[in-house]
Amino acid sequence: MNISVLQTSSSKQVIYWENLTDYMKIWAKNFNIKNRPIFEELLKSSTNISQSCSQSVFSTFDAIEKLESWSIELINSWGNFPPAGNYSLKQNFYFKSKFCVIF
Repeated sequence: MNISVLQTSSSKQVIYWENLTDYMKIWAKNFNIKNRPIFEELLKSSTNISQSCSQSVFSTFDAIEKLESWSIELINSWGNFPPAGNYSLKQNFYFKSKFCVIF
């Protein structure tokens, strides 16, 4: 294979990677826009939530927006988030992290 073919192939890979990165940034921002308010409402209305639990939840959302690998692995392990359906404080809701459980 000649060098120009390798450079073209390599350039395409870089472009694909950049496009994927841009897509993930948009996805992460939209994930936070959609889901962070749900947790803010839950945490404000719950009386038995520790400060470390609240910080854990919001640190996770911040890490998602920064595309930190551990946070992406966390939400990827859930399947779909939130699960199908509409959620409000009157319906059952469940979240579990290293430091807390909200339900």
